[in-house]
Amino acid sequence: MDENFIKIIDATYRVLRFFPDGDPLKDKAKERVLSILENLSLVFGLGKEKASIQLLEDIEILKSYLNLAKHQGFIDDVNFLILCKEYDNIKNQVNLSHKTPPQEDQGPLLDNGLEDQKESLTNGLERQGKILRILSEKGKAQVSDIIKEIPNVTKRTIRRDFDDLLKQGKITRIGEFNQVFYQPAQKGLPAQAGLPAQAGLPAETAKTPQETEVNQENRTQVNSTTLLS
Repeated sequence: MDENFIKIIDATYRVLRFFPDGDPLKDKAKERVLSILENLSLVFGLGKEKASIQLLEDIEILKSYLNLAKHQGFIDDVNFLILCKEYDNIKNQVNLSHKTPPQEDQGPLLDNGLEDQKESLTNGLERQGKILRILSEKGKAQVSDIIKEIPNVTKRTIRRDFDDLLKQGKITRIGEFNQVFYQPAQKGLPAQAGLPAQAGLPAETAKTPQETEVNQENRTQVNSTTLLS
């Protein structure tokens, strides 16, 4: 046992000598000090968890006894503070001795994380494959149509799948606003990913907003020339 523990117990006993003989507080405090000494031997000798719990409880009870003795005038403020500080140090050492050391081997956790990523990737590929089959059967479909065929999947996930398939050139997008449809890409034609087709025109002939603006400027210039002439 640590020599400091013995010194603290001894100091407490010397303080208790100033308590009036026959006072129940003196006897109770002595019993609690002896209990602390016994549990200290168990905790730092055998490391018993039950002894640790009892030790922490005994220290708190003894501190309450000493606090009462201070108010009774049996012990001065200085000795009270010194003893309380030393017993708090004992509590800290007990708590530190029972902390679980960090686990160094994180292999299984990392493996599980990799397995989860693989499973997510596999599910995404399977879902996109099913989307392609649905488009092939129906000719074209909207997000809401896919949701009906693949339950328990959010619209956000389906839209993300459509974006991936557009980038891969496997599908094309036609229409705009609430009338956006997706259809299998025709071989040899660009998928027009990210550019909504104009209504009534196939996806491969859809014009970009920049092209439309240039055409409008050209028409304006032609009209201006006609007016001037």
